[in-house]
Amino acid sequence: MHIPKIMIVEDKAIIALDIMRFLVSQGFKSTSYYLNGEAALRAIQKTKPDLALLDVILHGKITGIEIAEELNRLSIPFIFISALSNPVHHEAAVKLNPRAIFIKPVNLDEVLSSVRSILTPPEKETTMSSASSQTN
Repeated sequence: MHIPKIMIVEDKAIIALDIMRFLVSQGFKSTSYYLNGEAALRAIQKTKPDLALLDVILHGKITGIEIAEELNRLSIPFIFISALSNPVHHEAAVKLNPRAIFIKPVNLDEVLSSVRSILTPPEKETTMSSASSQTN
């Protein structure tokens, strides 16, 4: 069974840890976080995550926007979790076609719902739907 790898890229350690701990408590065991874009880009190449949760503005030279561009190039889905108070950043984020955008402060249950829907294989959803319709 494949264990999905989730990457969190957030420059505020307390927020990254809160999200990571919550996801781990919900059964996502292969979860890691990075506090800057440079480390995240190195990890993307090395670990090939199944999903990334990104802040837009990060410490350092590389932004969440640049990380999202690399994720798109590799066909890795991502979710933005950011304040996005600047309209230019918001527009740039939307243009990258994230699977979802959450504005801080976030409701972790809503993030979890998106994570689960992204990481659930389509054939599993179909199988579950078929089983459900057969029991009725």
